[in-house]
Amino acid sequence: MWGISHSPVQQRLLPYREFFLALIRALENEGLRLCVLRNHRGFPDKNTGNDIDCIILRSDLPRAIHALESIHCVRIVGYIERYYAASIFLEGVDSAGDRSVQIDFHVSLSYKGLPFLFVETVLQSAISHSVDGLTFFTLSPVHEAIISLFHGLLLGGVLKEKFFLEIQRTFSSEKSAVIAALSTQFGLRVATELVDAVIEGNRLKILGIAAPLRRSLALRCGLSRPVSSLDTVLKHCLREFADRFLPQTMENVSIVGLSAASRKIIIEDLLANLRFSAKILESGLFDPASSLQSSRRAESDDRGVLPRLRLGHPVAIIEIVKWLLREWHAQFKNKKNLTLRIGDIPYDEPFMDSRKSVFAYSAWLVRIVARLSPRPDLLILLKGPIVGGMLSPSSLGGIRESAIYPHVAKRAKQCFTLGYREHPDQVADAAYAAIIDALVQQTSKRLAKRFP
Repeated sequence: MWGISHSPVQQRLLPYREFFLALIRALENEGLRLCVLRNHRGFPDKNTGNDIDCIILRSDLPRAIHALESIHCVRIVGYIERYYAASIFLEGVDSAGDRSVQIDFHVSLSYKGLPFLFVETVLQSAISHSVDGLTFFTLSPVHEAIISLFHGLLLGGVLKEKFFLEIQRTFSSEKSAVIAALSTQFGLRVATELVDAVIEGNRLKILGIAAPLRRSLALRCGLSRPVSSLDTVLKHCLREFADRFLPQTMENVSIVGLSAASRKIIIEDLLANLRFSAKILESGLFDPASSLQSSRRAESDDRGVLPRLRLGHPVAIIEIVKWLLREWHAQFKNKKNLTLRIGDIPYDEPFMDSRKSVFAYSAWLVRIVARLSPRPDLLILLKGPIVGGMLSPSSLGGIRESAIYPHVAKRAKQCFTLGYREHPDQVADAAYAAIIDALVQQTSKRLAKRFP
């Protein structure tokens, strides 16, 4: 069933400073305190990073989510939870021109589930800062330097140069404290070797210590807590597999109707406005018409009558199969965190001729393509080509909409129709509002299951 288009209500964007102070207050109301992991130099007026990295106890995560839901003018549009962190995407915040902001609640400082620092110890050593009568916390320099180093070295086997000079200064001035913090999980010898290499600035030696660090961490955790360590490693691996290879972390928005050029304009506007509404924002395109047009023109007779698209039309079938395989591969390929896919998916392109008029087709083939294609979470139908900067009533006839899109609409979770005499900017704003509303509904259901 198609949704009815309407002018979107312009929601007030919360300035970043107001949002940050509201975040502190909301957490305090839940009995929690905001402890920022890094990139806090510009708080509360601006955010120097792309997100806000916080650290909390795993048991406090439900209260932290409830605190975010209580902030006025802000809506949760995305949520993904991995073993070591939960990422929340909030819409309604004016962050350097963007409408959304990402907050990461780190609940474990670990490698493959094995802790290299304990969250409880880090929170106990946090340093307080007062802003407008409210208090937020930052990590001690020792813990901040270790975490900044290990997020690249231990987890990825690389050095993040933008943090290295600050790490080096902290390791030099707090050498004994850093060694003491590392010795518990890595042993005195490996910890001392790493600290000396950082102070010397010997990057090759630092990278070479990554493997001994991992082995020492695994050995010490295995010997001291064999059962719990094995359990955490298994949970970590299962969660990573689900997040990276299953389509449960993808939100599909299919944009159909209008010309490819019109869709491109609207999707580019959407991609700009939807920044930080998901961890990964990508667009997809299906346009096999160019490869089909040459074969169709060659098969047309003297009167310009185009052949009927049948199973015996090998080029069309090959292109359709290739597209279906590509679309399904995109659902399962390696994804990191939540992916929002704005798909420029003209399902009708294989059934049109080079003049973009309706092409003769077999109804059964249309139904098969619709049923075999990935199920969209939201289907947006753009009606009427853009003419002179305005959207005019559709001149393509009702056959495309009535014969093709309803089959896709039946499988979509939500459908929305836009167009008819609206300015392109209004259409883009309405599409943005429809996508945000759909994301809010999907995320609310996910959070209700996770935190009943």
